[in-house]
Amino acid sequence: MKGVILLSIGSPVYARWAHNMAITVRVMSPNLPIHVVTDGNFPFEPEHANIVDKVIKMDESDYLKDGKLYPAKAKLSLYDYSEFDETIYLDVDGCCVRDLNELFDRCDELGKPFQVQVNGISTKDKDNLDASLWVKPKQIFEKYEIDEDAQLPGTNSSFWYFKKCEESSALFEKALENLSNPFEVRELRYQWGHSGT
Repeated sequence: MKGVILLSIGSPVYARWAHNMAITVRVMSPNLPIHVVTDGNFPFEPEHANIVDKVIKMDESDYLKDGKLYPAKAKLSLYDYSEFDETIYLDVDGCCVRDLNELFDRCDELGKPFQVQVNGISTKDKDNLDASLWVKPKQIFEKYEIDEDAQLPGTNSSFWYFKKCEESSALFEKALENLSNPFEVRELRYQWGHSGT
């Protein structure tokens, strides 16, 4: 089964955005089930709104770190919350303007079990700011012991496609492992939000 997952954690603003995104997905792709994974801030129950098919409560350990919101861990934990064989995840600060079945078909044609928007490629010696906005590529190569000749795709995590399979599971597991050994905030080029994570 194919379906869409939206994430609603933190501020109640994200709950409203998730609701609005769900409405646009429902209009553009009426046959696709929509699940909202939440920390409990999503007040719209499926039986009341008839927009989302399921609201799933996320375990605190998957979205908090030292009592603070940890959005990166929440996103990387979504693989375990998906009940679909094929999933499209969308950030909620947007709207759906086309039928997502077309995107599922295109991802299927590409034949890769995990797909994400790529904004460019960096190498250890080529710092492409579009691809490596948050950390210099050289830092990434050294910290995570990446092969010298590898290419580092710069991803935008606002959209993901993934299949439930060993390869995708291993990718999410590795990403969570790397997240448990993060760069210090002071080592980043930029910071997102005010959480200090």
